[in-house]
Amino acid sequence: NRVVNDKLKVRANVMVEDSDIAGRNNVFKKGHGVSLAADYQASDKVDVLVDYYHLRNEAMPDRGHPYQAVTGQVKIDRDNFYGYKNRDFWDTGADVLTGTVDVKLSNNTSISSKTRVGETTNNYIVSHVGSALDRSTGAVLSRVNPSASSADFSNKFVGNNTQITHERHIGNVEHHVAAGVELSHEKVTNTPYTFAPSTAANAIDLYHPNNNTPAPAITGRRDTSLTEAKVASVYVMDTAKLNQNWQVFGGLRHDTFDIEKRARASNYEPDSDPKAKTNFLNGHAGVVYKPRENASIYGSISTSSNISGEAYDSVGAD
Repeated sequence: NRVVNDKLKVRANVMVEDSDIAGRNNVFKKGHGVSLAADYQASDKVDVLVDYYHLRNEAMPDRGHPYQAVTGQVKIDRDNFYGYKNRDFWDTGADVLTGTVDVKLSNNTSISSKTRVGETTNNYIVSHVGSALDRSTGAVLSRVNPSASSADFSNKFVGNNTQITHERHIGNVEHHVAAGVELSHEKVTNTPYTFAPSTAANAIDLYHPNNNTPAPAITGRRDTSLTEAKVASVYVMDTAKLNQNWQVFGGLRHDTFDIEKRARASNYEPDSDPKAKTNFLNGHAGVVYKPRENASIYGSISTSSNISGEAYDSVGAD
C-alpha cells in the first residue's frame, strides 16, 4: 500500500504458488497472480477507483481411483495416479478490469457507477478410469484404459451497475432510498479436443501405474459452441427509520435474461439451438427493532429466482 499524495493511493498484491498434492503421485498445481488498484480523489465530490486482476494457473487434473462395481472399491495404493503425464493438463486464467466512479451530488444524494470487463479461461484434458471391472468375467482388470474429457472455455464479460442513493425526511421518518440499473453481456465459447481410439498400448497398470504410458493422440478439435447471455435489471430499495427503536425496509428487483446457445458458433440451427428469454420480479421486506444502541432484533421475508441452466459454461439455455 502506498499513499502517493493527497489525491492518489495505490496498492499491489502479488502471488506465486508451486504445490504438490499430499499422497498423490504426479499431481501438482502452479500459478501466479497480480492484483493492482488505484484510488484517485479527483475532487471533494468525485472519487475514481480502478483495479486490475490477473491470474494464471496450471495443474495436473486428478480424477482419483478406479472402482469395482460390486464392492465399490479396489485395494490399491492411495498414491496411485491414473492420468497421462504426456497429455493431460489443466490451465485456467483470468484478466478482469474494474472501474468505479463515485459522485456526491449533494449532502443527501450520491451516485456510483461500476463497469467491469474481463475474460476467464478454462482449458483441460482430464483422464478418468471409472470402473476397473471386466464386464464379461466380473473380475478386476489388471490394466485399465482411462477415458478423457476435455474443454477449452473462454468467457468474455462486460457489465455495468449504476446506483443512486438518496436520504431525506418525510415528516418524522428518515428514508434511505437506493435505486439502480444493471446491464451485462456475457459470451462463452468452448472448443473441446478429439482423440484417437484407445488401444492396448495406452493401457495403464492398475496396481503399478506408469504415467509415462503413451496416451491416445489428440486428433483435432470439435466445433466451437457459443452461449451468449444478455441481462438487464432494475431495482429500488427503501429503509425507513421510524424512530430510535424501529426501522422498516423493503425493495423490488426486476431481471430480464436473454440467452442463446449455438452448438456451432458460426452457424445458427433453429431446430436444435435453444433460446431462453425470462423475466423475474422479486422483492423483500422486513423490520428491525433496536432495544438498545448495540443490539438489533430483526425479521424479513423475501423471494429469489434463478434461471434453469444458469451455468453458461455447461448447459446454457437448455
